[in-house]
Amino acid sequence: MAQFLVKVADEQGHLRQQVEHGYSEAEVHDRFTQQGYLVYWVKPRTLLSAGGGQFGRRGRLRPSGSATSRYYSCWKMCARG
Repeated sequence: MAQFLVKVADEQGHLRQQVEHGYSEAEVHDRFTQQGYLVYWVKPRTLLSAGGGQFGRRGRLRPSGSATSRYYSCWKMCARG
């Protein structure tokens, strides 16, 4: 059985995200629909998404050193000549 990340809302509108076991996305989706939930999405849980943290949140990659400091260093060197 595979694992799936599921985002659902109940009748009061409370959102919930959880990991569920199932044979397919459709099977998990149907199970929650039959229980009266509004299913936002069902996604297969992969090795990359198996870690902790918030689902769906992505960190921003930043190069070492900010663009502003690189610009300033270049400006200082060009201003000398």
